[in-house]
Amino acid sequence: MSVDGTWWPSSPDLATELWHLVRALDQVRGPVTRLLLAVGTWTTEPHRIVMGGRMVTIGYRTRRPTTLITVICGDGGSFSVCLAPQGPAPGPGETAWDKATWEAGRGGCGALREEEAR
Repeated sequence: MSVDGTWWPSSPDLATELWHLVRALDQVRGPVTRLLLAVGTWTTEPHRIVMGGRMVTIGYRTRRPTTLITVICGDGGSFSVCLAPQGPAPGPGETAWDKATWEAGRGGCGALREEEAR
């Protein structure tokens, strides 16, 4: 599995957070049409969001890592984004997030690239 970035949601409001994520991913790879996530601890679990007049569907699975989002694009391609714990992403030089602990204790996504979707 190839992980193409990491996303740090800043709140448990998934509808708002996904809107920002999809907006960023659209600029990287083209229009996103579907997201697949694990059932989680979000305050909401929307099944669709509207992005500029188009619908992005969201599916939830019980048997998938909570640290992984699968992104499916309009051209049929797909890629994965690692989902970090909720809260602000660490800035350059900050260690607010301990990668080794995340990988060992939370089932992280393996080798991560430094790119962020947000």
